[in-house]
Amino acid sequence: MKKILIAILLITVSFSSYSQRKSKKTKSINKNYLVIKIFESTPFSAEEINEMNNFSQDTDLARDSYNEMMAKEYLFRESNINVKYEFGLNYSMTKEEKEKINQMTNESQNIAQVVNGASEFGWQIVSANSVILKNDSRLHYIYMSK
Repeated sequence: MKKILIAILLITVSFSSYSQRKSKKTKSINKNYLVIKIFESTPFSAEEINEMNNFSQDTDLARDSYNEMMAKEYLFRESNINVKYEFGLNYSMTKEEKEKINQMTNESQNIAQVVNGASEFGWQIVSANSVILKNDSRLHYIYMSK
């Protein structure tokens, strides 16, 4: 009886170790990536910027009020954005998705709308960067995966 139990134990151990080895094999995961480039232009004209710079160079009090004014302007003025979606080479879109993305490209007014539109199709944010350009415009990069 002991010999039979030991034989069964050895057989089950070998099968369990085989199944563990099989499950540990890495499966090739096919991920798709999307980069959203958003160019956000400054809400000020060149004349407004020059006028504010001249105003801010007078005194410390003027600099404080200038900083406060700039913060309010950036928070409450509408920004102008241009959006570009860049997909990986191995990603194929459905017709519905192409139409929706073209519509979002033309109609998006802020960054949240752009990200929400992409997330409707299952895209998830991986990372994001922002770069300030010379003319106080910003270039935002949003990296997403599916």
